[in-house]
Amino acid sequence: MEGIRLKEIEANMKAWSLLAEDHYKHFKKSLQERDSVLSGVIEKELGDI
Repeated sequence: MEGIRLKEIEANMKAWSLLAEDHYKHFKKSLQERDSVLSGVIEKELGDI
């Protein structure tokens, strides 16, 4: 029973990892394809990075 549970957890972790990677690639490409400027609020929050 515990082995089955561990397999489910590992499969879930893999699925979330793939989803996160897909989102990262999508937003990275989206940001690279256009000239965007951060809003004043975001620049203020980021400070002097």
